[in-house]
Amino acid sequence: MNFNYLRAQMKLTCTINKDRSVSLDISGQKTMVNGKAFDYQLIKKKINEYQLLANGKSHEIRILSVEGSQIWMLVDDYELRVEAKNELDLMMMKLGVATGSALENSEVLAPMPGTILDVMVAPDQKVKKGDSLLVLNAMKMENVIKAPGDGQIHEIKVSPGENVNKNQVLISFSV
Repeated sequence: MNFNYLRAQMKLTCTINKDRSVSLDISGQKTMVNGKAFDYQLIKKKINEYQLLANGKSHEIRILSVEGSQIWMLVDDYELRVEAKNELDLMMMKLGVATGSALENSEVLAPMPGTILDVMVAPDQKVKKGDSLLVLNAMKMENVIKAPGDGQIHEIKVSPGENVNKNQVLISFSV
């Protein structure tokens, strides 16, 4: 999650393991965590593996999966589930309107804009809930999009190298 490349201001509220809330305010090269300046360096080691250098300590991070705004990761062998919501998502939640990765029964939607790196399934292939469907590169992270339930792939609507928008249909399937 290297936010240093962002030039526009972004405010996120992250919920960690459903019980701890952290506020992130990113503006250019400056990052604030709960209102305090946070200096860090994030080094990509491999696909989905990073080293975080912060406050004089080194932490190993491995991204296990990304589904919509939820990220499951290991930080120094401690499993975390982080859910990031921007100001619009929070406002829509308060109004009772679903945003982000809400799925219809027969479609998988892009949780965010990005570029398709790999498609791991084919039409007529049977999948189970949690099976990897494709890899979406967004915000310099490779996000594995997984099957929301058991079913059979009906149509793949994207191909590697294609840019997609948030909520664009990626794959349709039958249950």
